[in-house]
Amino acid sequence: MKNLDIKIAAPFVLLTFFTFLSFGNSISTINKPLFSNTIQDSIRILSLNLTQFMALEATGALVLDTRSSDEFIAGYIPKSIHIGWKGPFKTWVPKILMNKQQPIICIADQSSIKQVSETLIELGYTQVLGYLHGGVDVYKKQYFLNTVDQVDAGTYYDLSTKSQIIDVRSEKEFAEG
Repeated sequence: MKNLDIKIAAPFVLLTFFTFLSFGNSISTINKPLFSNTIQDSIRILSLNLTQFMALEATGALVLDTRSSDEFIAGYIPKSIHIGWKGPFKTWVPKILMNKQQPIICIADQSSIKQVSETLIELGYTQVLGYLHGGVDVYKKQYFLNTVDQVDAGTYYDLSTKSQIIDVRSEKEFAEG
């Protein structure tokens, strides 16, 4: 498996990025989103292969992982941000992703990618570049995923007396446990 710390040569990344974005169109399309939001039914989200995904990530695109918390904990793409689609997505996105012009690549279930993208557009995010076709399963064939360790109540208590743990759940989530 390749190590993520390997530096990708800038000319290669730029060439791949511009080739990816142009798709036979003029270079002037680079600053335009890769979908149309004039009619929601016509929104087409670009399916990215791993090479396209890595090129966009290397240029600073944010990786937004919208899978369930359990799926995210089991393995996620390094530096990705998790905001679960089935949770309070519309509430958390603007709180975490403050720059609405930030290029975004989605990691989502095939069944929810269109809804995720439509919601991002509705919230004002103008640079949803696409989604990784095959998701983390494609990524982990060539790269390592990060994981999150879960702890039991006793371990949590021990950790909380040694450092500060911040609970970011809403009141409703807190009440639900």
